[in-house]
This record gives sequence, C-alpha cells and structure tokens, in this order.
Amino acid sequence: MAWTAGGWTSRCCAASRRTWYTSRRPITRRQELLRWAAEQPERYILEDDYDSEFRFVGRPIPTLFSVSENQRVIYLNTFSKTIAPSIRISYMILPPQLLARYREMLGFYACTVSSFEQYTLARFLEQGRYEQHLNRMKTRYRQKRDAVIDAIRRSPLSDRAEILEQDAGLHFLMVLLTDLDDRSLRRRAEAMGLRLALLSDYYSQPAAAPQHILVVNYAGIDMERLPEGLRRLAQAWEE
Repeated sequence: MAWTAGGWTSRCCAASRRTWYTSRRPITRRQELLRWAAEQPERYILEDDYDSEFRFVGRPIPTLFSVSENQRVIYLNTFSKTIAPSIRISYMILPPQLLARYREMLGFYACTVSSFEQYTLARFLEQGRYEQHLNRMKTRYRQKRDAVIDAIRRSPLSDRAEILEQDAGLHFLMVLLTDLDDRSLRRRAEAMGLRLALLSDYYSQPAAAPQHILVVNYAGIDMERLPEGLRRLAQAWEE
C-alpha cells in the first residue's frame, strides 16, 4: 500500500509476515522495498510486524527495520496478541531523523495507557518473563493449530480442502476445492448458520481476489463446536 500526503510518500507492509502464497517475503522483494525507500529523502516504509512472534518453523525472520542501512523504516508492533487485547499497548520505533521531528511536532501527545500497566510490562520484559511467556504460548498455539488441522482432515472436508500458510501466525488459509465463487459460498454458508472469513474480504477489489479461500483464525475456535461447523460447511456446497 502506498500513498502521498504533504510531500511524504510511504508504503505499509508486513515484511516479516507470510504472504498468502509464500512463507515470507522473498529476500529480493525486501531489497526492492528498501531500495525504493532510499530513492528519495522523504520515503519511508511502515513495517507492521503484528503477530510475527508466533513462528513455528525455522528461525525468526529479521525485520526490515533491523536491516535498513538508510534508516528508512518505521517499525510498529503490539502486545495485543502475545499478552492480551485488553492491555492495549502498542509501540513504534522511529529512525533517528524522524524521532527528533516527532518530539518537536508531537511532544504534547499524552499516552492513554495507564502508567501502572506500562511499568508492569516494562518490569515483565526486564526480568525475561516475556520470552518465557512467548515460549509457552507458542507451544499452546502450535497444539491448537495441530488440533484444528487434524479435525479438518477427519471431517467431510478432508478431500475437498487444502491447508496453506500454517507455519506462522494465529491463522492459516483453507482452500476449498469447489467451483462456487465467494458470494455463492457465503450465501450458502449463512443459510447453514455459518459466518465465513474469506480471503477476498481483505482485498480492496474483492472481485479480483482468489476465490473460495478461507482465513481460519484458529486461536479463537471452539473445539467442541468445530466438527459440527465443518459438517455444515461441507454440506453447504452440496445443496
């Protein structure tokens, strides 16, 4: 995504996150983004590293911020997934040249998060408890992911669905092997009492998006209700 406002040109990306059909942004694409930012003095990349802590295969992928020699990357992340949504603490790391400008123009800004929660989180980080917590949560979410995928493979959808992008993050993709377009699939699912999150929902032009691909947020799935939901989904395109 790119836009220009007041002479600023920026691109927003999740460079450490997987794309829909690759496990991560290829190194050549990452280099292209950094070269693009270096071409003009007021170009910056907004790197949203949301959810990147939950990687189950391979080593962590270095952020663009950490490899940008020209310091043209603004790094954004949050604790809403790794700790709890209710904590509502996110953070931004600015390049030095922008930090001075930020303090000059936005020094009056007061954070709405209570100091008590900020100091508690800081202590949690300093003591190394956050890393321990992440390791426990990765184990838990890996087990949950495996249980959801196993349920899909034992369901009536077993030979009519393909699982993609399950190695990182708290969701994966499920490609439904059907000729139905997303509109028809959604209509039939709603008739069965199901609400689907389709990949096309995340496109600015849904008509151009790949069809019948579900975004499965497995972290919030009720395992007791999942088998019935899968049975209904399989039945939806048999109607």
